[in-house]
Amino acid sequence: MKLGSLQIRWIDQIVSDTKGVSDFYSDLFGFEQEAVDEGNGLTSYCLNDKEGESVFGIVEERVFKDWPHGWVLYFEVPDDEYDSYCARAGEMGAEIIRKSPMQCLMKDPAGAPIVINPKKFIGEVES
Repeated sequence: MKLGSLQIRWIDQIVSDTKGVSDFYSDLFGFEQEAVDEGNGLTSYCLNDKEGESVFGIVEERVFKDWPHGWVLYFEVPDDEYDSYCARAGEMGAEIIRKSPMQCLMKDPAGAPIVINPKKFIGEVES
């Protein structure tokens, strides 16, 4: 979903029961489950539509230990605007959990987790 100079690039849900939650969405909406081996016996899932396009991920909470649970939106912003978006979010009441050159994980003022990524790092996620 493109919104001017930024884009919602990906959505994850961070949960403790990845199989159960993946089964729920697959059974309800007909998504195909693609298991993602996260190592150490942990499995996350990418849910794909009938055409095989990835829709969103169901992520094992132990992969992202310090991340808030629930839905996480990943916003892509232009590389040269990344720092200003992160700073402005903090000024507007977001709680910045962690910021690196690759991503800025935060909770919005209502406590919902979001990630801001510069375009050059889309597809790379830090755990």
